[in-house]
Amino acid sequence: MLGETIKDFRLLQHYDSYDFTRLFIAEHVLIKTKAIIRVLDSAIATRPLAVDRFFSAALAANLVKHAGVVRIYDAGVHRGSPYLIEELRDGETLARRIRDGNPMPLDEVANLCRQITSILFAMRRAQLVHCDLKPRHIFLAHDAELDPRPRVMIGNFLFAKSQHAILPDAVAGTPPYMAPERWENPSAASTATDVYALGCILFELCCGRRPFHGAAVDDYIQLHTNQIAPRARDLLPSLPVALDELIAEMLAKDPAHRPSLETLETRFAAAQTWH
Repeated sequence: MLGETIKDFRLLQHYDSYDFTRLFIAEHVLIKTKAIIRVLDSAIATRPLAVDRFFSAALAANLVKHAGVVRIYDAGVHRGSPYLIEELRDGETLARRIRDGNPMPLDEVANLCRQITSILFAMRRAQLVHCDLKPRHIFLAHDAELDPRPRVMIGNFLFAKSQHAILPDAVAGTPPYMAPERWENPSAASTATDVYALGCILFELCCGRRPFHGAAVDDYIQLHTNQIAPRARDLLPSLPVALDELIAEMLAKDPAHRPSLETLETRFAAAQTWH
């Protein structure tokens, strides 16, 4: 598809491929604005429900009024392939940052999680649950002139659940980050579901590994639903006790026992007092 033009945007280079989609960096032929074009794989594009979800997820993302949500500018079908035109993310994914293996200072971890919590507040106001929060869907945008610290953006609402009833039901997610209630009842989802996923991400940022490792989906079902997550301090004794306790609370099996967004905001803001 490289070199083709979709809605006045010429596809310049392949950017990434995941979740049955291919992403391209594109440039507007007249005003030279760059964007991301997300194209649904042709094998999936033959399934009406998948196409409905693809477009409805874009609408759901635009319901969230927050600068930290990747904006969707346009949508359509090009030669039989559904596509979205998305805001270009100038930076790297959190997954890439983790893969690089460079330790992230605790104050940076706290700032990143505080920003994610702010976005989750906006999602809650829009009555939306992401249901697939993971490092690959979290972008670290850089603008040193405004702030030397990266600005967090969240994208890909393909598996989101909304009380606006605009999304076809979906069971899918990413097993290493899926909360127990999602395994036990696929239709169950609340803000606490995303808090659990953020707990998995926070554990990974601090310890360099996920709380659970499985060889297959069935392994993750057993681990997330029945096994208590390891304590982060058992893997990293230098971790502050307060942070270790917060991670454990976020990974509680019962959604009612996880911290609220208000509690998370307060505790991430007080990171300098962790000891």
